[in-house]
Amino acid sequence: MHARVTVTTFERGPVGDEPGRPKGHSLDVGRAVGGAALILTLGNLSGSVLGFIRQAVIGAAFGANHRTDAFYAASIVPQMFYDLTIGAAISAALIPTFTEIVERDGRDALWRLLGNVLAIAWLVLLAVVVALLLVARPFVSLLVIGVQPSARGVEESLIVELVRLLVPTLFFLGTSAIFLSTLYSLRRFAVPAFAPGLYHLGIIAGALGLARSFGIVALPIGALAGSAAQAVVQAGAVLRLRPTMRIRPTLTPEVRRILRLYLPVAAGLIVSIVGQIIDVQFKLHLRAGGLVAMQFATTYTQFPIGIAVAALSFAVLPTLSSHAAFHRPQEFKKTLALGIRFVLFLTLPAAAGYIALGSPIIALLNQHGQFHASDTQHAATALAGYAIQIPFVGVDQLLIFAFYARRNTVTPMLVGVLGVCVYVVSAFILLPRLQILGLALANTLQNSLHALILLVILVGAIGGLGARDILPSVGRSLAATAVMWIAAWGALSGVGGVLTTHNGPAFRLVDVALPMCAAVIAYLGSHAVLRSQELNLLVSLLRERGPALRKR
Repeated sequence: MHARVTVTTFERGPVGDEPGRPKGHSLDVGRAVGGAALILTLGNLSGSVLGFIRQAVIGAAFGANHRTDAFYAASIVPQMFYDLTIGAAISAALIPTFTEIVERDGRDALWRLLGNVLAIAWLVLLAVVVALLLVARPFVSLLVIGVQPSARGVEESLIVELVRLLVPTLFFLGTSAIFLSTLYSLRRFAVPAFAPGLYHLGIIAGALGLARSFGIVALPIGALAGSAAQAVVQAGAVLRLRPTMRIRPTLTPEVRRILRLYLPVAAGLIVSIVGQIIDVQFKLHLRAGGLVAMQFATTYTQFPIGIAVAALSFAVLPTLSSHAAFHRPQEFKKTLALGIRFVLFLTLPAAAGYIALGSPIIALLNQHGQFHASDTQHAATALAGYAIQIPFVGVDQLLIFAFYARRNTVTPMLVGVLGVCVYVVSAFILLPRLQILGLALANTLQNSLHALILLVILVGAIGGLGARDILPSVGRSLAATAVMWIAAWGALSGVGGVLTTHNGPAFRLVDVALPMCAAVIAYLGSHAVLRSQELNLLVSLLRERGPALRKR
């Protein structure tokens, strides 16, 4: 994620139609959240595009085989421990606490807390990195314990080598996450939105510049360079604010509160790590390249979530945290309800689009070099199973952040543990029957149930979220999505399946571009006919923010 520091201000204090405020002031919630979300969406869009380029470069250079399977398996190890040590703390503890401190006590208090958090985090991260370097081989043996011995020799030794190269990225990514949380709490979104793209750029540079000399090892070298660059850029954005802090590991009351919020999430992630180890073993039972195919499908699934849902969620979280901290329940519910409406507005068409056009899209973007047509179909099958969950994951992320804003990290953790159990049982049943599609559907079932359970619990705790506004909005989005899917499918059929008889990039582009244009026109046109409030607000935000963004 690069760019200059940009300040995005939020309305401070209560919002809504209150005495002394102009009537209709509640629209400020949508505009404030939407403005921040727009900046984050642009940053996440650039990062997602770089992620697709990274994926295409890896596929073209190395294909889908045991080497790339080994790289993606090795990548899971630092990701597990990043989630455990820092990743889960971002939304569960760091952003809510940092936001409350800066709003209540000012920046000097935030800088003091940041110095304490950095010192403690660096000690923990360095200890974890050293420990993982020492136990890399037995940990990888545990990771591939279910793989047939005939395939384990080369696979296991290669994964160990890659893990040892990737583990140091944990320190840089963890440091970057703390600075990201600081910038979010100050409502400065541009740098944390764009800086993570540097990680992708590092891997792309490694694949293009070092692959001939180092083979698959070029990828972790690039990852290490990219993660270091990401940390340096975000640190620079914070240092430009001239913080007055001392980096020392002091357990202040604020640090203890962060730990109290974080520890339940960490406990749940330990169960999640066990689930991820089992998940890797499931995937390694697929044919060679199966783990790569699922990773590619995962990247596509995360694209709409990353550019829209994650941006909206991180824009909403400081506002939700502020409303919760200052006991404004009605504003809390209005903000959350607006977020849910926008999430469904953005994710329902994405899910339908992937189901209709998944195979042509993957062929266009990934079927090059060593990535063949059979690999495309393998990844498209997984994408069809994953796509169903996109709206549920979008709503789920907002709900998790709503719990975190209310300082409740235990409930999402417990529901997450249940979700891991659901996945393991479902995958065990579906894998022998459906292979890669079975694993994707098991993951969809896990995440969809997680969202539904959290919604029921949250509504029971705080009351309704305004069904009279949400249900008509969902109805409009579903109707527009149905029209969109028919348009996309009809356009693809009308093209005559160019991909089935031609294999050039231009023909693949036709197979994607025409149905996608028809889908976008049908979806937005349907919302316009239905007089969608979400579409009107989105257009209004683009008109207001567009000139400012061009100046930046």
